[in-house]
Amino acid sequence: MFNPCSVIYVSSGGGNFLAQILTAHADKSKMKQITTSQDNNDYDGKWTNKESIFDLHDDIDLSVSSNIERFEYLYKKSKIIFVSVQTDKDKEILKWRQMFLDNNMASPEVFKIRYQYHFEMKNYLDNKNITYFDIPLNIFFDTHLFIKKLAGLKQYINLDLDDNLTRKMHKKWIKQNIKERQMKVKELERRKNVS
Repeated sequence: MFNPCSVIYVSSGGGNFLAQILTAHADKSKMKQITTSQDNNDYDGKWTNKESIFDLHDDIDLSVSSNIERFEYLYKKSKIIFVSVQTDKDKEILKWRQMFLDNNMASPEVFKIRYQYHFEMKNYLDNKNITYFDIPLNIFFDTHLFIKKLAGLKQYINLDLDDNLTRKMHKKWIKQNIKERQMKVKELERRKNVS
């Protein structure tokens, strides 16, 4: 049995996907449901529309950082896995994902506030010496680094992670990101031509 954990991420920062990977490894009965759902295009082809149907493991606490009202609440979290966005590269990837994901982070004002809050939350974790496992967002877009980083994560939460399953899920997620961006570009082009 793996250690209960808390995945904390900024909206559109890959946290839900990470929780799906952990769930697929922690509970083989949910693995098939998640991998099958990844292939299901009944949700306008959008990954974010599917997230509500992914049945995550009960021992995984998934939190968007802006929903954690006070930094002090971090002390109550178990085995924090923090998807950080501290570098310019992380921020650019987050902005890139906002081009095609439908959520309120598409508003520049909301993006700025939530990004800054998440940024400061990591600083708080560091300054207060709260133990956590850091996964920078940019690593999500490099298969080699992502697999390597998760190898360290399996020790942190005591979960046996299969590199082949992780690689398979990661490949689908990357492919879906590219597909959704292409769909958004086509939609913007269509609107421009209609105007």
